[in-house]
Amino acid sequence: MSQPSAAVRTTFPRRTFLGMTIAVGGATVLAGCSVDHDHTLSHRHAQTHHDALRFFTPEEARTVDAVIGRLVPGDENDPGAREAGALYYIDGKLADHEAFAEPTYAKGPFAEGVEAGEQAPPGTIPVAEDQLYRYGFQGADTAPQDLYRESLAALDRLSQEERGASFADLDPATQDEILTVLDDIGQAQEADESGQESDSATGGGPEGGLEESRLAQAAERAFGDVDPGAFFDRIRTDTIEGMFADPHYGGNRGMAGWALIGYPGPRRAWSPAEMVTPTRRVPTPLESLPPMNPDHLHGPAREALEQPRQGVVEG
Repeated sequence: MSQPSAAVRTTFPRRTFLGMTIAVGGATVLAGCSVDHDHTLSHRHAQTHHDALRFFTPEEARTVDAVIGRLVPGDENDPGAREAGALYYIDGKLADHEAFAEPTYAKGPFAEGVEAGEQAPPGTIPVAEDQLYRYGFQGADTAPQDLYRESLAALDRLSQEERGASFADLDPATQDEILTVLDDIGQAQEADESGQESDSATGGGPEGGLEESRLAQAAERAFGDVDPGAFFDRIRTDTIEGMFADPHYGGNRGMAGWALIGYPGPRRAWSPAEMVTPTRRVPTPLESLPPMNPDHLHGPAREALEQPRQGVVEG
């Protein structure tokens, strides 16, 4: 068997990847400030969620945990997605929302992204390509819960048929090989839609090779009507969220993700000195924020005072 190209591609340093701009919950977090990593593993704040699965079966959870462990690898001294509890973030996200926070449309007509001057296929609703993301999940089989259930079963089926074991039981190099193929399939589809050339495994490009191309075809068969590329994109996005979202949502345990990129967490305010000179503050989750007015926390309610402003009239 030829050496999988994934073994080369996944050696890209994790901290270099995380040092780039990372979108978290609609906000942009930059790894431009330093942090005292001695506090990374302190776990000073109690976890909000217990390690109890609410959506995944135990076997599905094993597979998800193995996948996220390869997307953002780590260990006890340098936490990755697995150590940060991203599994429980994803599990809670699937359990708490019928279709995530995004709209989900299981019946047509569906929105179709088009460029200026293009015509949408019959029976669809044309939407500007750069605005399609605002319309949530489109299609009868695109509900996140269904995508996870069917894809995890397909991933184990592919692993059993091609490598003789469930995905979670494969060695890391072989797991990387399979995940790279799923990513390549998604990239090839995006390239086809945009009219660009792709060096993905499905195209037999220079980084692909015969074995990877064959494995890509096997993945297409194992996944059937489910899109392997869409699954890879979904679990990668959810893993990043689970690594960097507030610990209240089950992931980012010990605020390992925030400490890794130097994000101090939400703050009520910054002192003048802190606004001028960056400081090394231990990350703080939402639940540890101090009250807005601690001196009146238990006192009688006071009527809000509105200061008169020039040019503002009632009505």
